Amino acid sequence: MFAIRVHQPDEQGHDVLECMSYRVRHEPDGSTLMLLEKSQGAEQTIIVKPGGMAYVMGDSGKTVEVVRARGKVATLRGAVS
Repeated sequence: MFAIRVHQPDEQGHDVLECMSYRVRHEPDGSTLMLLEKSQGAEQTIIVKPGGMAYVMGDSGKTVEVVRARGKVATLRGAVS
């Protein structure tokens, strides 16, 4: 069983989801996580936007994988207007 904590770049906080297994598919506009839910066996799809990330934690609570969304993200630091 896995717990997945998803951080999106344009949202405050994070979502935590549980699943029995998961698959990751990297796409040009982000990464897609396909989660197999533990209760009904249904599949849920989560899209991680560019600049976001998802932490996959195992039964012990330790992070087993970090999924970073691919794509172009521009940031401007130290700008004075």
